[in-house]
Amino acid sequence: MPDNGEWRIDPARPAVIVGTVDMIGSRLLFSGYGCGFKSKPLHAVFSAKTPLLVHDEAHLEPAFQRLIETVQVEQQRSHDARGLHVYSSVGHRT
Repeated sequence: MPDNGEWRIDPARPAVIVGTVDMIGSRLLFSGYGCGFKSKPLHAVFSAKTPLLVHDEAHLEPAFQRLIETVQVEQQRSHDARGLHVYSSVGHRT
């Protein structure tokens, strides 16, 4: 289903976000592949505040795995209570 934008109305509502490494990674880096200029920060925040990120076949995307680990480290350093949790398909959960 294409993005209907309903998530913007109530960002606290539970949601499942599915995306490619390029899509999710670019949002974490405030680049927002496929996003409009003004919505990039919004997408970045929602990507980084997702309670659980499932990284399937993480061994195929080591650069993306390092990116999400770096995001986690920074969130922990800044004492972010709603930090990103990651489950990768190689069985590593943080």
